[in-house]
Amino acid sequence: MSASHNNRLDSWKEIADYIGRDVTTVIRWEKERGLPVHRVPGGIRHRVFAFACEIDAWMSNGAGSERSTGGSSAGTPGFGQQDRDVSPPAAGAKPPRAVSANIRDFRLAYLAYAAISVALAAALSYLLTHPTPVPQVVGNTQLTRDGRMKRSRLVTDGPRVYFTERAQAGWVIAQVATVGGEVIPMSAGALENPLIQDLSQARSELLLTDAAGFDPRPLFTLPLPGGLPRPVGNILATSAAWSPDGQAIAYAAEGGVYLCESDGRQPRKIASVRGVVTNICWHPVGSLLRFTAIDPLSNSISIWEVRPDGTKLHPFLSGWSAQGVRSESWTPDGRFFILTSQVKDSPDLFVLREGGPFAESQRRRLTQLTAGPMEFEAAVPSRDGKRVFSLSKIGQSELQRYDPESRRFVPYLANISADHVDFSKDGQWMAYVTVPGYTLWKRRVNGAQALQLTLPPMITELPRWSPDGKWIAFMGREPAKPWKVRVISAEGGTSQTVTSGGDQEGAPTWSPDGGWVVFGGLVAPDVRSSGPLVIHVVDLRTHEGSTLPGSEGLWTARWSPNGRYVAALTADSQSLMLFDSLTRKWFKLLTGSFIGDIIWSRREESIFLAYATSSGGDSTISRLRLRDRKLEQVVCLHEKSGPFWLGLAPDDSPLITRQAGTQEVYALDWQLP
Repeated sequence: MSASHNNRLDSWKEIADYIGRDVTTVIRWEKERGLPVHRVPGGIRHRVFAFACEIDAWMSNGAGSERSTGGSSAGTPGFGQQDRDVSPPAAGAKPPRAVSANIRDFRLAYLAYAAISVALAAALSYLLTHPTPVPQVVGNTQLTRDGRMKRSRLVTDGPRVYFTERAQAGWVIAQVATVGGEVIPMSAGALENPLIQDLSQARSELLLTDAAGFDPRPLFTLPLPGGLPRPVGNILATSAAWSPDGQAIAYAAEGGVYLCESDGRQPRKIASVRGVVTNICWHPVGSLLRFTAIDPLSNSISIWEVRPDGTKLHPFLSGWSAQGVRSESWTPDGRFFILTSQVKDSPDLFVLREGGPFAESQRRRLTQLTAGPMEFEAAVPSRDGKRVFSLSKIGQSELQRYDPESRRFVPYLANISADHVDFSKDGQWMAYVTVPGYTLWKRRVNGAQALQLTLPPMITELPRWSPDGKWIAFMGREPAKPWKVRVISAEGGTSQTVTSGGDQEGAPTWSPDGGWVVFGGLVAPDVRSSGPLVIHVVDLRTHEGSTLPGSEGLWTARWSPNGRYVAALTADSQSLMLFDSLTRKWFKLLTGSFIGDIIWSRREESIFLAYATSSGGDSTISRLRLRDRKLEQVVCLHEKSGPFWLGLAPDDSPLITRQAGTQEVYALDWQLP
């Protein structure tokens, strides 16, 4: 017998040759005498292997002895060799040299295996007690200093960073050098509201949508350093990104994620996703897509991933409890993935190390890069991967009152950063939401006796005093839960929801006797109510609710001070409707392009509106007189803004909030392991 390579015999033929028998005998011995033969797992039928050292041991025990049964011998297939007498070794005889050699090989292999096992155990112990170094930010540089509002996405071609910012004429594309300096605006042709989506790999074109928001908008390319925008076929998208080779575009539209050629041809759906999809990004080698999905039904924001062929669609970082999570970008080498998430009350940057030893969980590979007080979002790594460019904001909300005599806005209660302010009926107390923080407070209008009423992580909006000044109703939202109407004592304590349902609930207002509240649902895609859009009335004494008749398709209700009327908006926010409790009927007061917010004057003779008179037009504050339904403009804000909060001071002069904090582009220096 001669030893096979690596002590392994890989077929019946090799086993038979090693023993010196024919194949038929070897198969019979395996069945009848336990010849140590192994089947290949998952292999085809009759695929076997054996180890020479095991066969040697089996033979040395006499299992291979067989007496001759006679019959023809030489040259007859299947006989001859199998009928030879093979006598077992005499008692006390030494095993053949081949047996000794194979036993020695087996012992050496065992020792090598043991040594490898010890080394692996030591390596595992080291990894568990010496964690992998984590990424960290070691410094930052402010690149822009123009004090203008900016928004994602950021992209970089190496020497420059491109972004969208608000100028006097509206939103524009701008650029700044990666070493800092002057912000240079760029022409985007006739696009009124351009929003950057991506930069081509050749660094010669920007990918843009015309107007931001949750509705799909036309997709364009803009040549660099200058030129006119060109439509990408007939594509409408909420988010888009070029593939790394520039041959395809992934984009989000109604119902999910799509792919098309770079010129917009051959659009095809690759993933169906509920809600609104934003922040699409490609892996640097084009093997994977990640995106953010905003699901209004479950009130959730999550990151998903899918392959370009539409396979392997699944949530990414599932189960992570942080709020507002959004995908941003991979580093150029694909080793790290940057994302934004809201921790406590402000967005911060996180980085995930791709892969990991011993199937380390994604959550353990996630590292928080920033932790306030500055807010960071919209991050993109530099081309060499050594820095991260990001928008940073120190949030502060400045309350302003419109002065009819000077016809301009002036600071109001300048010592607090407040939003969504409401005054008690006697005008002595104010309830408001802090910015940042979005917690509910009350205080006297002179600044005395401030009291915090809610605590994080709950965020709050739109508080309303009860007529007797003892209670405050407001919108409250806890992590991963819907907006709910809640009521809290003005002296503090625990707030209580007014309904037990699980749907989204909008701004509440009180009945004149303080026994009821009225509210509608929500219509924004990220928080849209899942049930019918109607106006609800809840008895706070019994917690029994009802629906105002004929209110289907209406939202954001406001009860008039004397209780006769309820004002509400249609779902498209283009028509103001009024319910008369005497006639029990609704009638239309006004139709316009967009109505952002409504509030009754204290004497109930008019309704103030945050209003835009035409599509893309300037936002205004207007007043609709009830007696003659005459709409008059109070002030034009000279801004093409979306919905904004509108309040009234005790003298019925309009209040708004402006973001007094700055938002600039920063370069973060980081160290990666």
